[in-house]
Amino acid sequence: MTTRTKGYAKITQPLAQRAVRWPAAALLSHWLFQSLTYMDATERWFKLALDAALTAMLSLLLLRWLPLWPTLLLAWVAAHTVNMLANGHLWGVLKHYGYTHWSYAEFQRYTQQLAQAAASEPSISAIIAYGSLARTEWSPSSDLDVRIVRRAGMLNGLRACWFLLRQRSRATLAGFPLDAYVVDSRKALQRLAADEHPILIYAAPKNASAAPDTNSLTGARRWLTTFGELLLFVACVLPSMALSTQALQEPWNTFRLARAQMSLASNHVLPYVTAASGYRSEHIGGEIIASALIRSSGWPLEALALLPLGALLLALAYYGLSYALTSSRLWAAAITLFASWYYPGLYSQFGTQTYAWVYVQFLGFLLLLWLWLQQRTLLLSGALVVLFIATFFSYHTTPLWMIMALFCAVAGRHIHERSQGIKPVQWDWALPLFCTLFFFSFDTVVVGDGLRRAASGESHESLFQSLVSKVLAPFLNRTPSALDPFEIAPVNQRLATWSTLAVLLLLTLPVLLWCGLMLRRGLKARSLSALVPDARSIFVWTIVLVAVGHGLIYMAYGALSFRVIPLAFPLLLPLLWTSTNAKHAAQLIAALTVVCAIVGFTSFAPTVQPAVSASQTGLAAKLLPANRKILADANLYGSLQLQAAYDQRVLDFTWINAQNYGAVVTDQPADSFDYVAMSTGSEPLTSSGWQYFAPWPAASSQSTSTHSYDQIYASAALVVLQPSGQPLASYQPTSADLAARGRTGFAASITLWLTLMLLIGVPGLALAWLAQRGALVGRSADIRTMAGLAVALGIANLTLLGYVANFSPLGLRSVVPLVIGAPLLALLGLLLIKRQPVAIASVWLHYGATLLLVSLLWAAMATAVSAQRSAASPAQSELFITQTQPDALTLTVTNPTAQRADFELTIAVDGQVRSQQPLHLAPGALSSQQWQVDPALLGQPATITLLQQGQPLRTLHLAALRPGM
Repeated sequence: MTTRTKGYAKITQPLAQRAVRWPAAALLSHWLFQSLTYMDATERWFKLALDAALTAMLSLLLLRWLPLWPTLLLAWVAAHTVNMLANGHLWGVLKHYGYTHWSYAEFQRYTQQLAQAAASEPSISAIIAYGSLARTEWSPSSDLDVRIVRRAGMLNGLRACWFLLRQRSRATLAGFPLDAYVVDSRKALQRLAADEHPILIYAAPKNASAAPDTNSLTGARRWLTTFGELLLFVACVLPSMALSTQALQEPWNTFRLARAQMSLASNHVLPYVTAASGYRSEHIGGEIIASALIRSSGWPLEALALLPLGALLLALAYYGLSYALTSSRLWAAAITLFASWYYPGLYSQFGTQTYAWVYVQFLGFLLLLWLWLQQRTLLLSGALVVLFIATFFSYHTTPLWMIMALFCAVAGRHIHERSQGIKPVQWDWALPLFCTLFFFSFDTVVVGDGLRRAASGESHESLFQSLVSKVLAPFLNRTPSALDPFEIAPVNQRLATWSTLAVLLLLTLPVLLWCGLMLRRGLKARSLSALVPDARSIFVWTIVLVAVGHGLIYMAYGALSFRVIPLAFPLLLPLLWTSTNAKHAAQLIAALTVVCAIVGFTSFAPTVQPAVSASQTGLAAKLLPANRKILADANLYGSLQLQAAYDQRVLDFTWINAQNYGAVVTDQPADSFDYVAMSTGSEPLTSSGWQYFAPWPAASSQSTSTHSYDQIYASAALVVLQPSGQPLASYQPTSADLAARGRTGFAASITLWLTLMLLIGVPGLALAWLAQRGALVGRSADIRTMAGLAVALGIANLTLLGYVANFSPLGLRSVVPLVIGAPLLALLGLLLIKRQPVAIASVWLHYGATLLLVSLLWAAMATAVSAQRSAASPAQSELFITQTQPDALTLTVTNPTAQRADFELTIAVDGQVRSQQPLHLAPGALSSQQWQVDPALLGQPATITLLQQGQPLRTLHLAALRPGM
């Protein structure tokens, strides 16, 4: 017998050959790739699925202690390592370096044991030995190189891979160099070396059953599909969990949550108006849903503002609609993954924002429109109207898309029917006409100023500025000079910017090419009917024209918007062409969009600079009197208003513009606001019309020597100024004010899951079942489509019944029982009247189990993220000035932390220290000190400094001590 030269793998590159001369390098290479490229498809997917499952389980355990991204990385490394040890060739690698020594008798005995084990596994057809044994070059350091030939069928493939996993684990524990693979057919054996003469060490008996059991195979496929869909939805919610971890919030969402919190006491949505949040009774669906979430979940407002609920609901809606359009789970998975990872869309729809509700309803509307184009029924027409009304009650733009879609769909259907010699039904036009009339009746007749707003609406920037800030600036990677003073154009990482451009091009160019070919076809035939030969083409034209109409509307207001393209164009990719080559091209484009979305998100997410969250504002909101105007970033104002909502106070708001921003940073007096709230972070300041201004620290040193403003509050995250001469707040703080609002844990997870199920899941499924039995979507509709429709119907049910309750004596307290009870009573009534037996198909059980498990995992992850977010931004000490007695200032220091804190408080007037006092605060305590103002010091500037361990920690400044202090 001969001995082979030491070394690992068949590598021809000299540098790689040198690297694998060391065992550590060989093990690292094997750990990374684990022979995935060498495996057949069944074993490769089994190994990848094992990696994914172990990663998901370990992530759930580690999320309690680590942030999301380190958790995912650490969980994957651990899972990949376990996979290598249990399902890899550890000793097959180390045998090249002389770490294994087995006698020939022991080698033969192990081979016989492997054959005996295979005899009890019906999924294995044969086991064939290759390598040194086949070349008669065996040595004590040889490995057992075998191929396990499995029988045909998915169940047999799964069982063979499980058999191999057990054998590899046994070999790892025994220190035996087993180099084994599962092959899908004997054809795969042809790629092995020709000079080797294989040795058959096991062959299944000829009378053994070669065909797997049909029922078992069907069940295995369903469970594998269930497992795959579970992994898909977990992958879809991961980006939203990351953004929630980083406290990325949308200001308009916080405004609505604050209004909902204040409305609970009065039992009706309050019609308060600020510069940031005007009351429009026709669009308060967001407040109604928010009030139901607050009442049902018991979660604090800040946690609800950052709750990634929209990500789960949108993923279910996209998956259901995509499957209805394509009948392909792979297409549906690709579209859903893209929608879940495309970060420009995630920003405004992953949480409990208005877009989360209206986009789900828009997707449900598109599903019903697709069915309506194929078979027009009165029930489908009514359902389209119901979804339109529910969407209108939440937002104003998306209903316009629906109106445009209905006009396009009806026109396309009539053109097509005339070409087929069918007389069109004229009452079809009642759909878009009714929706248009409904829209403008509420906006103009009921509210009274809809047309005036539309006629006088104007953007805060020109179309040129919008082009510069939204298109040119990201690619220039800087702020162009065309913008207003102090205004900036936030830019992302270059990779994120270019991936976004790639996505828009990948989605738009195929659609434009299809449109061009169809127009050419229409011109050649000189007939409009050539443009709409079937329902598929009508649907595509409808989406395209909605995107064009949306863009033109925004351009009329001096802004650019491509919102419809990433939202709806992915749904068109599988519908554009039907030829085989075109399908392959469309699949490649879909895969590229998913890759670009993931790359863009992973580049964008680490650079997110979150605004100040509600808990980080501390007691600042209590210093601000009700209905006083605050100049602030929109996100920061939203956080302050959330805190003020607990006390039933409304804080007014002033949008930042170049004039008042300049007045603050240049220390000039201004009368357009009463207070200035400044974040100490470096995130851009959000203002009206999605304008952005430079962060306060970038434009001003926030020094304590200002002459026009008094600095009355300071914390690690926030500074509050007021114009000099304005009276100080009379707020008297107590230790109870420092108590945290709400805790997260197992009970919070269960409460959140029950809230999701009872408000949306159960009513939506009941309505979907009613729709199916009423032949609205057909009794053969797939469960995935029905679940996607159920999400849209559940939100519509919550919006419409909540709207009715709000404007009736029932009030908001009746929303939850009404939303749950009405669909269930309707379903029970139908069952009693028609006496239909209730039967649940097995496919419903499998997908239903997936949805239950996904929602439970989502609730657990959302709760863990909320807890991790709180731990990542611990409470910080605060220093602020109030006045509760004439001629005296009250200086308050808080210690909301869990540790004792020692401070020193000094007061300096005109540069001379007038008071110096040590403070010792227990955890969760505060100290209020009175300082009597000496009349001789009036007119002098005063500086209050809080020191810790001799270093300045917080600083306040009064431009001049005034009479009455």
